[in-house]
Amino acid sequence: VFTSTDSYDPRAVDIWSLAIIYCCMYLKRFPWKCPKMTDSSFKQYSMPDDQPHDYAKAAVVHNELIRKRKEERKRLRELENLKSLTLKDETSQSLNEEPDKTKPNHETEAHPQRPKLSSQKLSSSAKVPTSGTLQKFHGPYRLMRLLPHSSRPILSRMLTIDVTQRASMSDILNDSWYQEICMCTLDAKEKYVGCVNHVHTKLEDDASSHLDFYKAGQ
Repeated sequence: VFTSTDSYDPRAVDIWSLAIIYCCMYLKRFPWKCPKMTDSSFKQYSMPDDQPHDYAKAAVVHNELIRKRKEERKRLRELENLKSLTLKDETSQSLNEEPDKTKPNHETEAHPQRPKLSSQKLSSSAKVPTSGTLQKFHGPYRLMRLLPHSSRPILSRMLTIDVTQRASMSDILNDSWYQEICMCTLDAKEKYVGCVNHVHTKLEDDASSHLDFYKAGQ
């Protein structure tokens, strides 16, 4: 990763480092101790994948599934709300109507007893067999499977061991997953445009004023 037969390219190393930093932030651990073949985790990562993976296609399929799930959840919520309103209307209507004495009262009828469940234990042959060994993955998928689907197309290219095939900064900036990340920036007039879900603390030029601000709050 850090060596090349031709020349040292710091840009490729920076791209690799950016991807590793993201992995550490997301996984809350290092993917390996050192990117060398003496490291078992990195050695398995550098192997060919057990089967080919099209991360770009998989991300599209995954996003489509997420979209359909959201639509289904929305439809179910609307259906539940409709049922709730209908039930309220029927309850209100039944309270206003006089009871019909000609109709049988089913609540007073005896309900048949439910059959008791057999207490016989399952035989050993009916038990589901379990395996004590975990499946081992080889190749980049060993790490990519732990990351968000949308991030895998670009991160797999950023963490390509072959420097000549590694993604560039322009590839990252043009990636759809990167472009969807909400980030703080400045507009054309250099006015701060904040992002949601977090608050910024403005630091003054005078460091003592910043310390006095926190001391006053104690």
